[in-house]
Amino acid sequence: MRSGFDAHVAQNREDFKEVHSRMSTMKREISDEINLTFEKLYDKIDENEKDIGGIEKWKWTLGGVMLALTFAMTVFSTFWAVHT
Repeated sequence: MRSGFDAHVAQNREDFKEVHSRMSTMKREISDEINLTFEKLYDKIDENEKDIGGIEKWKWTLGGVMLALTFAMTVFSTFWAVHT
């Protein structure tokens, strides 16, 4: 009877070791997946920031062109008003 109990305890210990090993492996795998997901998100954020930077450059360029055209139109309209 004692040897059967000892064998059962030994089997339980082995089972607990196996479960602990599997849990540790799953923890590493989940951690790796989370890290990979964050890396993908950071890459996407960097890509979006570059796109936004390009749009902002166009915005300032168009604003400058509009300002220059407004200035030129004002100068020409003033010049024509003075000389007519």
